[in-house]
Amino acid sequence: MQQVETFPEEIAQVYDTIMGYFDYRKSAKIIDDLVKHRLPNVASPSILELGIGTGALALELIALGYEVEGIDHSSGMLARAKEKGLQNLHLANVRDFNLGRDYHAIMSHAGPLRMDYTSKRGHFFETYLASVQEVEQALQNVSSHLKPDGIFMMSVQNTPGRDKKMRSTPEYEELGEFVAKKVITENGKRRIKRRELWKGDQLIKGITHQFLVLDLEEFSELASHNNLQNNGFNLTRHSYSYLKK
Repeated sequence: MQQVETFPEEIAQVYDTIMGYFDYRKSAKIIDDLVKHRLPNVASPSILELGIGTGALALELIALGYEVEGIDHSSGMLARAKEKGLQNLHLANVRDFNLGRDYHAIMSHAGPLRMDYTSKRGHFFETYLASVQEVEQALQNVSSHLKPDGIFMMSVQNTPGRDKKMRSTPEYEELGEFVAKKVITENGKRRIKRRELWKGDQLIKGITHQFLVLDLEEFSELASHNNLQNNGFNLTRHSYSYLKK
Protein backbone atom coordinates (compact mmCIF):
# COMPACT_ATOMS: atom_id res chain seq x y z
CA MET A 1 0.00 0.00 0.00
CA GLN A 2 1.41 3.36 -1.04
CA GLN A 3 1.25 6.01 1.67
CA VAL A 4 0.79 9.69 0.96
CA GLU A 5 3.81 11.66 2.16
CA THR A 6 3.19 13.28 5.52
CA PHE A 7 5.12 16.39 4.48
CA PRO A 8 4.95 16.93 0.71
CA GLU A 9 7.45 18.94 -1.30
CA GLU A 10 5.77 22.30 -0.66
CA ILE A 11 6.23 21.85 3.09
CA ALA A 12 9.66 20.19 2.84
CA GLN A 13 11.01 23.27 1.07
CA VAL A 14 10.17 25.56 4.00
CA TYR A 15 10.14 23.09 6.91
CA ASP A 16 13.31 24.44 8.52
CA THR A 17 11.80 27.93 8.43
CA ILE A 18 8.58 26.64 10.01
CA MET A 19 10.57 24.96 12.79
CA GLY A 20 13.03 27.82 13.21
CA TYR A 21 11.79 28.53 16.74
CA PHE A 22 12.57 25.02 17.99
CA ASP A 23 15.63 24.35 20.17
CA TYR A 24 17.05 21.14 18.67
CA ARG A 25 20.26 21.54 20.65
CA LYS A 26 18.31 21.36 23.90
CA SER A 27 16.47 18.25 22.69
CA ALA A 28 19.78 16.65 21.71
CA LYS A 29 21.13 17.29 25.21
CA ILE A 30 18.03 15.66 26.75
CA ILE A 31 18.51 12.59 24.54
CA ASP A 32 22.23 12.55 25.31
CA ASP A 33 21.53 12.54 29.05
CA LEU A 34 18.96 9.74 28.70
CA VAL A 35 21.23 7.53 26.61
CA LYS A 36 24.26 8.07 28.85
CA HIS A 37 22.15 7.26 31.91
CA ARG A 38 20.86 4.00 30.42
CA LEU A 39 23.99 2.99 28.49
CA PRO A 40 26.89 4.31 30.61
CA ASN A 41 29.41 1.79 29.28
CA VAL A 42 28.81 2.35 25.55
CA ALA A 43 31.49 4.63 24.12
CA SER A 44 29.81 5.58 20.83
CA PRO A 45 26.10 4.71 20.90
CA SER A 46 24.31 4.26 17.60
CA ILE A 47 20.92 5.94 17.12
CA LEU A 48 18.19 5.32 14.58
CA GLU A 49 15.78 8.22 14.16
CA LEU A 50 12.27 7.42 12.95
CA GLY A 51 11.04 10.36 10.90
CA ILE A 52 14.42 12.06 10.60
CA GLY A 53 12.95 14.83 8.46
CA THR A 54 15.48 17.45 7.36
CA GLY A 55 17.99 16.17 9.93
CA ALA A 56 18.10 19.13 12.31
CA LEU A 57 18.10 17.00 15.46
CA ALA A 58 20.40 14.37 13.95
CA LEU A 59 23.05 17.02 13.23
CA GLU A 60 23.03 18.11 16.86
CA LEU A 61 23.42 14.49 18.02
CA ILE A 62 26.26 13.89 15.56
CA ALA A 63 27.99 16.95 17.00
CA LEU A 64 27.77 15.22 20.40
CA GLY A 65 29.55 12.16 19.01
CA TYR A 66 26.66 9.88 18.06
CA GLU A 67 26.35 7.73 14.96
CA VAL A 68 22.91 8.60 13.61
CA GLU A 69 20.98 6.81 10.89
CA GLY A 70 17.48 7.76 9.83
CA ILE A 71 14.33 6.75 8.01
CA ASP A 72 11.55 8.93 6.63
CA HIS A 73 8.80 8.33 4.10
CA SER A 74 9.01 11.90 2.75
CA SER A 75 11.46 12.07 -0.13
CA GLY A 76 11.40 15.87 0.00
CA MET A 77 12.47 15.95 3.65
CA LEU A 78 15.26 13.45 3.03
CA ALA A 79 16.51 15.55 0.10
CA ARG A 80 16.99 18.50 2.49
CA ALA A 81 18.78 16.26 4.99
CA LYS A 82 21.15 15.08 2.26
CA GLU A 83 21.85 18.69 1.27
CA LYS A 84 23.08 19.23 4.85
CA GLY A 85 25.58 16.38 4.43
CA LEU A 86 23.72 13.68 6.32
CA GLN A 87 24.31 10.10 5.23
CA ASN A 88 22.75 6.74 6.09
CA LEU A 89 19.28 7.95 5.17
CA HIS A 90 16.52 5.56 4.07
CA LEU A 91 13.22 6.23 2.32
CA ALA A 92 11.08 3.85 4.36
CA ASN A 93 7.94 3.57 6.46
CA VAL A 94 8.02 2.83 10.17
CA ARG A 95 5.64 -0.11 9.79
CA ASP A 96 7.81 -2.15 7.41
CA PHE A 97 11.41 -0.89 7.43
CA ASN A 98 14.23 -3.45 7.53
CA LEU A 99 17.77 -2.09 7.80
CA GLY A 100 19.54 -5.35 8.62
CA ARG A 101 21.20 -4.18 11.84
CA ASP A 102 20.42 -3.13 15.40
CA TYR A 103 21.03 0.06 17.37
CA HIS A 104 21.71 1.13 20.93
CA ALA A 105 18.81 3.60 20.77
CA ILE A 106 15.85 4.35 18.53
CA MET A 107 14.01 7.64 18.78
CA SER A 108 10.89 9.20 17.32
CA HIS A 109 11.10 12.94 18.00
CA ALA A 110 7.75 14.41 16.92
CA GLY A 111 7.86 11.58 14.42
CA PRO A 112 5.48 8.79 13.42
CA LEU A 113 5.28 7.39 16.99
CA ARG A 114 4.97 9.93 19.77
CA MET A 115 3.23 10.93 22.98
CA ASP A 116 1.00 13.93 23.48
CA TYR A 117 -0.97 15.62 26.24
CA THR A 118 -4.25 17.51 26.47
CA SER A 119 -6.13 18.60 29.57
CA LYS A 120 -9.07 16.47 28.41
CA ARG A 121 -7.19 13.21 27.72
CA GLY A 122 -4.10 13.56 29.88
CA HIS A 123 -1.10 11.81 28.31
CA PHE A 124 -1.66 9.47 25.37
CA PHE A 125 0.05 7.84 22.38
CA GLU A 126 -0.46 9.37 18.93
CA THR A 127 0.54 8.12 15.48
CA TYR A 128 0.07 8.74 11.76
CA LEU A 129 -0.48 4.99 11.38
CA ALA A 130 -4.01 3.93 10.54
CA SER A 131 -4.65 0.99 12.86
CA VAL A 132 -3.58 -0.83 16.00
CA GLN A 133 -2.27 -3.60 13.73
CA GLU A 134 0.09 -1.13 12.03
CA VAL A 135 1.25 0.13 15.42
CA GLU A 136 2.01 -3.48 16.36
CA GLN A 137 4.01 -3.89 13.15
CA ALA A 138 5.96 -0.71 13.89
CA LEU A 139 6.78 -1.85 17.42
CA GLN A 140 7.95 -5.22 16.07
CA ASN A 141 10.32 -3.32 13.78
CA VAL A 142 11.55 -1.14 16.64
CA SER A 143 12.22 -4.15 18.84
CA SER A 144 13.96 -6.12 16.09
CA HIS A 145 16.28 -3.17 15.40
CA LEU A 146 17.22 -2.60 19.07
CA LYS A 147 20.15 -4.20 20.83
CA PRO A 148 19.41 -6.01 24.12
CA ASP A 149 18.93 -3.36 26.83
CA GLY A 150 18.57 -0.76 24.08
CA ILE A 151 16.28 2.20 24.60
CA PHE A 152 13.32 3.40 22.54
CA MET A 153 12.47 7.09 23.06
CA MET A 154 9.44 9.12 22.00
CA SER A 155 9.00 12.83 22.45
CA VAL A 156 6.01 14.23 24.33
CA GLN A 157 4.39 16.84 22.11
CA ASN A 158 2.86 18.78 24.96
CA THR A 159 3.02 18.85 28.75
CA PRO A 160 0.99 20.54 31.49
CA GLY A 161 2.01 24.17 31.85
CA ARG A 162 3.95 24.32 28.60
CA ASP A 163 4.30 27.63 26.77
CA LYS A 164 0.80 28.53 25.57
CA LYS A 165 1.99 29.52 22.12
CA MET A 166 2.99 25.88 21.57
CA ARG A 167 -0.49 24.59 22.36
CA SER A 168 -3.22 23.81 19.88
CA THR A 169 -4.18 27.39 19.14
CA PRO A 170 -5.52 28.28 15.69
CA GLU A 171 -2.52 30.48 14.93
CA TYR A 172 0.43 29.15 16.91
CA GLU A 173 3.53 30.70 15.46
CA GLU A 174 4.54 33.69 13.38
CA LEU A 175 7.49 32.75 11.20
CA GLY A 176 8.72 35.98 9.67
CA GLU A 177 6.95 36.19 6.33
CA PHE A 178 5.09 32.94 7.04
CA VAL A 179 2.22 32.20 9.39
CA ALA A 180 1.41 28.61 10.39
CA LYS A 181 -2.11 27.77 11.50
CA LYS A 182 -3.41 24.61 13.15
CA VAL A 183 -6.88 23.40 14.12
CA ILE A 184 -7.47 20.11 15.97
CA THR A 185 -10.71 18.19 16.31
CA GLU A 186 -11.15 14.93 18.23
CA ASN A 187 -13.45 11.98 17.65
CA GLY A 188 -12.90 8.98 19.91
CA LYS A 189 -9.62 7.34 18.95
CA ARG A 190 -9.09 9.78 16.09
CA ARG A 191 -7.56 13.26 16.15
CA ILE A 192 -7.77 15.33 13.01
CA LYS A 193 -5.24 18.12 12.53
CA ARG A 194 -5.57 20.73 9.83
CA ARG A 195 -2.33 22.60 9.23
CA GLU A 196 -1.96 25.53 6.88
CA LEU A 197 1.08 27.56 5.88
CA TRP A 198 0.36 31.10 4.74
CA LYS A 199 2.55 33.79 3.21
CA GLY A 200 0.60 36.98 3.58
CA ASP A 201 -2.80 36.30 2.01
CA GLN A 202 -1.49 33.33 0.00
CA LEU A 203 -2.06 29.76 1.18
CA ILE A 204 1.20 27.92 0.46
CA LYS A 205 -0.03 24.50 1.51
CA GLY A 206 -2.75 22.95 3.62
CA ILE A 207 -2.49 19.44 5.05
CA THR A 208 -5.07 17.43 6.97
CA HIS A 209 -3.66 14.57 9.06
CA GLN A 210 -5.67 11.90 10.83
CA PHE A 211 -4.02 10.47 13.92
CA LEU A 212 -4.78 7.27 15.79
CA VAL A 213 -4.86 7.79 19.55
CA LEU A 214 -4.26 5.07 22.16
CA ASP A 215 -4.26 5.45 25.93
CA LEU A 216 -1.02 4.68 27.72
CA GLU A 217 -2.16 1.33 29.09
CA GLU A 218 -3.17 0.05 25.66
CA PHE A 219 0.07 1.22 24.06
CA SER A 220 2.24 -0.18 26.84
CA GLU A 221 0.52 -3.56 26.45
CA LEU A 222 1.40 -3.55 22.74
CA ALA A 223 4.97 -2.58 23.60
CA SER A 224 5.30 -5.36 26.16
CA HIS A 225 4.30 -7.89 23.48
CA ASN A 226 7.51 -6.89 21.72
CA ASN A 227 9.87 -7.04 24.72
CA LEU A 228 9.70 -3.29 25.32
CA GLN A 229 9.48 -2.49 29.02
CA ASN A 230 7.82 0.75 30.07
CA ASN A 231 10.43 3.17 31.42
CA GLY A 232 7.95 5.89 32.27
CA PHE A 233 7.58 9.63 31.96
CA ASN A 234 9.97 12.31 32.97
CA LEU A 235 8.05 15.47 32.18
CA THR A 236 11.03 17.73 32.76
CA ARG A 237 12.68 15.92 29.85
CA HIS A 238 9.57 15.87 27.63
CA SER A 239 10.22 12.22 26.85
CA TYR A 240 8.73 8.76 27.22
CA SER A 241 10.97 5.73 26.92
CA TYR A 242 10.97 1.94 26.79
CA LEU A 243 13.79 -0.52 27.35
CA LYS A 244 14.24 -3.70 25.36
CA LYS A 245 14.48 -6.79 27.56
